[in-house]
Amino acid sequence: MLPNISSNGRSFRGAGAYYLHDKAGQDGPKPTTSERVAWTATRNLAQEDPGQALDEMWHTAEDGMRLRREAGQRSGTRCEAPVKTISLAWAPHQSPTRAQMEATADHYLRYMGWHEHQALYVAHNDTAHPHLHIVLNKVHPETGLTLNDWKDWERSQRWGLQIEREQGAVLCLARVEKYEHAFDLQTNGLPYPYAKLAQEQDRAFASAEQFMAAQAPAEKDLLAQRHQEEREA
Repeated sequence: MLPNISSNGRSFRGAGAYYLHDKAGQDGPKPTTSERVAWTATRNLAQEDPGQALDEMWHTAEDGMRLRREAGQRSGTRCEAPVKTISLAWAPHQSPTRAQMEATADHYLRYMGWHEHQALYVAHNDTAHPHLHIVLNKVHPETGLTLNDWKDWERSQRWGLQIEREQGAVLCLARVEKYEHAFDLQTNGLPYPYAKLAQEQDRAFASAEQFMAAQAPAEKDLLAQRHQEEREA
């Protein structure tokens, strides 16, 4: 499993023009055909039609500041690049069903803590390897807050490694050496700052317990020694 995060963008319609149509030739006009699109699906959107879904995502991003105020959040700054695109690619010898591809994309977004955001899934059939594109709205549809994508590449690679291990075959060995211990935090669906705070609290509690466990035998030995000295006196 290979997750790949593209750079953030400004235009949902621009993303749709690319992912929902065939690739343009070197010098030809932009194509209007969609033969490479196998299927589409939406998440957290009222619209199933991909074009209407992208318009809905644009309206959400435009209303971000209002959504923040209504949710009682600090105003902050407007998200100038609300479009985030991700691709998930399987190996050429793998043949996931549509249900499996959707479930994998859902699992990825939950792992990253982005599962409450609006998303459009677009599956393509123009390569030897099955792959799926995610067009994600960085603006939360209820709070208006911008998602936290700190270390999103490293987190994505750890997720890909986890998926391969669960499937019983690690296909990208270079990723094991580079990312296995580089980022050791499971968000469990929480926004990253909260997951990081919970991890630090867990570690502090574990350290305190270990300290107390180490102190108990030493205190017991010291007490026994004092009793022995008292008896001898």
